Amino acid sequence: GYFADPKVEALEVTKAGYRSASKRFLARFGPLTVGEVSRGMLRDFYVELREEVSVHTANLTLAAAAAFFRWATWKDWLPVSPATDLGRSKPPGRRVFWTLEEERAFIPFCDAGGWADVADAAVLGLWTAARITDQCAVDLDALAGDAWRFVPSKSRKSGREALPGLLPQVKARVRRRAAAAATDSVRHLGGTPYLWNPRLQRRHDDDSLWRAFTAAKTAAIAAGVVSPAFDGKRMQDTRDTCVTRLFEAGVTFDRIPMW
Repeated sequence: GYFADPKVEALEVTKAGYRSASKRFLARFGPLTVGEVSRGMLRDFYVELREEVSVHTANLTLAAAAAFFRWATWKDWLPVSPATDLGRSKPPGRRVFWTLEEERAFIPFCDAGGWADVADAAVLGLWTAARITDQCAVDLDALAGDAWRFVPSKSRKSGREALPGLLPQVKARVRRRAAAAATDSVRHLGGTPYLWNPRLQRRHDDDSLWRAFTAAKTAAIAAGVVSPAFDGKRMQDTRDTCVTRLFEAGVTFDRIPMW
C-alpha cells in the first residue's frame, strides 16, 4: 500500500532504500496483520538486527517500518503507529578518506583498464563532494562552467542548493567524457549523462556504479596498484575526502556546506 500510493511524499532514493529494507521486515512480519505488530515486537526485531547485522541496517529497516505504519495511520488502519520510541542507536562515525596517493594510482589504472566511468565518478566525488545519486543524475551541460549549481537529492524538499567549484581535475574528466560521448553510437534524448555505463549502454545508477567500482577496486588491488587497505574504501568516501581536503585547505565552516 505504501509503495503503491502516489500521494506518498518521499524521494525515490528514499523509497529505494525502504524497498530493500522491507525484505527483512516482511520476512519477519509478513504473515501478520498490521494490527498484530506491537511496539515490543518491533523493539525485539530491532535489537536482533543491531546485534546480528549492523546498527545501520537495523536503523534503515525500522525507518522503513515507521514509514509503513505511519501510512497505515493515515488510512485509519491503526490509531497510532507502534514504530515509535524504539530506542534506536546512533551508528558509529565513519572516518575514512582516500589518500592523494590512492587517487593518483587508482584513476590512471581505471582509465587504462576499461573503467574510465569509475574514474569519472571518483574524481567528481573527490573534488565536489557530490553524493553518488547526484553524480548519476547530472548531465554534461551542467558541468560545463566553473561551478555546478544543483539541488542535492537529499535537499529536494527544502530546495537548498549546492555550489561546488569545478577544479581542473573535474574539468579534465568532463572533457574526456564529452569526447567519448561525441564518438559513441548512442544518442541521448535530452541531456548527455556524465556517468555512462559502457557495459550496459545506459546511464549509471547507484547499483551499477557500485558494481563497477567494486570490480575496478578488486582488479587494482590484485595488480598491486593500490594496497589491500584500499579494499575498505567506498565510493561514498570520496564525499568525506573532499570535505576533509577543503578543511585542510583552510576553507571555513560557513562555506563548506554550500560547496
